[in-house]
Amino acid sequence: MDEKEDLGAVEGPRALVEVENRFLQVLLKKFQLSRKPCRREVAENADGCAECEKLASREETEKCEKCKEKAEKQKAARIARRGSCLRVAFDASTPAIHRREQKKSLTDEAKNSDQQVSDLQGSIDGVLNGTGESFLDHSSADFRFRFASGGALVVVSMGGKQFYCLNWRDVDPVGWNIANGGSDNRQELLNPDLIIGRELLEELIIVDPRPEWACRYVFECDENGQSIDRDAEAAWREWRQRFIMHKFPDELHHRTAQVPLKWLRGPDSLVVEFEGKPRPAVDDVFLNITAEDQGIEIDRIVQLRVPEEAVFCDGELLEGRLLDSPIGLFEVNRVWDQMKVKDEGKDEGRVNREFIPDFLFRGGLLREAEKLDKVVEEFREDKQDRGQLNDDDQDDYEEAEGESRQFDLCPVTRNIISRHRDVVASGGGEWMRGKPADVFITFASEDADFAHRLHEELSRRTALEIFFSERTLCDSDYGKSIDQALQSARCLIAVGRKVEHLVKGWPEYEWRSFHQDILSGNKPDAQLISVISGFDPRSLPGQLRFRESIVCPDPGSLESVFPRLLRFLPSRGA
Repeated sequence: MDEKEDLGAVEGPRALVEVENRFLQVLLKKFQLSRKPCRREVAENADGCAECEKLASREETEKCEKCKEKAEKQKAARIARRGSCLRVAFDASTPAIHRREQKKSLTDEAKNSDQQVSDLQGSIDGVLNGTGESFLDHSSADFRFRFASGGALVVVSMGGKQFYCLNWRDVDPVGWNIANGGSDNRQELLNPDLIIGRELLEELIIVDPRPEWACRYVFECDENGQSIDRDAEAAWREWRQRFIMHKFPDELHHRTAQVPLKWLRGPDSLVVEFEGKPRPAVDDVFLNITAEDQGIEIDRIVQLRVPEEAVFCDGELLEGRLLDSPIGLFEVNRVWDQMKVKDEGKDEGRVNREFIPDFLFRGGLLREAEKLDKVVEEFREDKQDRGQLNDDDQDDYEEAEGESRQFDLCPVTRNIISRHRDVVASGGGEWMRGKPADVFITFASEDADFAHRLHEELSRRTALEIFFSERTLCDSDYGKSIDQALQSARCLIAVGRKVEHLVKGWPEYEWRSFHQDILSGNKPDAQLISVISGFDPRSLPGQLRFRESIVCPDPGSLESVFPRLLRFLPSRGA
């Protein structure tokens, strides 16, 4: 897939080697998109229930409606878990854009070929969703795609509910958007997953302004511990001045707390070939390819947990000054309902174009969501006063407002939310067995046998409701179940045979979430306990090291554990 060609095919682009180390996207006329082979097929037909057996005995081949529905969910689960692989190739002479004006010129051209856009998007979606062909070999000098962008769909767990955290933008495409952006340099072009962490750090600042718990929430954006970003720190300095004006507590400026955070695994992969050499695949992502704005974006979904009093701020800088765009929190299930077609049948094209948040933030303050129009007007007036509102942006907004879509989801946002919804929905079943948990057991997969024995013994010796994921969960997406259980539990037991196991994705998210609730006063009398074997408790992470820890000499026998453990468990119904 050689991309060497006439640089004048699109107005403005120059060779990659000439424009790197600034806003940077290469223009690709070719890419290959294919469905991944399925390692383990899920049976398309659900096992029959008693009603199905009656039908069979009467030689009626149809299954009951409940089993039909279950079979469809199993089929959807197989498709959702397979995912797709995107392959792109470029070199130092590939045409590249490095200014927003060039991006707009490119996307304006696409708007003049609606049928081509629609047909191409249909082919792309067919591969990604498993509803069409399994392979697409795109090649068109007249229809190039911008590579690469990266973004994160933030799912906020707060008060026992889950919300999407989205920024509002008044530039094309106008509407609610995830934390995303283009690459800054060649390194990010070759490793687009680096963009995701940087954009999240730059665009989202979270604080707790309560006097007794005042702090700034910090988080690691990847498994390598990326948590420092120059622009993010510059934005924080600007926000500190505003918090002083709001008379937020002084502790906010020097006290930090690590927010519990978990990256959810996506089904897709990306392979980048540069100068004829393929690089290691970027796995566990969501591919987001939109013909409408000719963009290729690599997205991830991140789940984080904060108290209900948290304040969300936009950390994006424009020309060295805070943009301070409105931020909305949207209850997840409500968004899914709104995204459904309004009127089925003849008018299938009508979809909801207005999304009003449950919580609205701007200027470091919680605002009234019902006054979204007023907040947006205030935001745009501030941009105009700073000289940041140009004629093109004004035209984009007025066009969106005239079509009543200024509060719509941006195409990229709508796509990634749809992917998230489909992955969650494919699991089937209930979130959890329905009873509030008294005790939560967290563990890594390597310690499942150890945790299983502890769960069995606790169930036998007590009447407590115990959340143990391998037995309690009935759904492939853990997020909501886990947050419900963490919300109700009064004791969390971290089980592990190695420190490394306890700082893996879900276990760390779970015990950090529980520890956060204790520190914030939401669970003042809760117990956080470690039951470990094979290592010194002094090597535990600080939040666990200074709580109760019980060493089990033999993971095969728990007799020495229970006399001490039972003293810390809550009483039933307390």
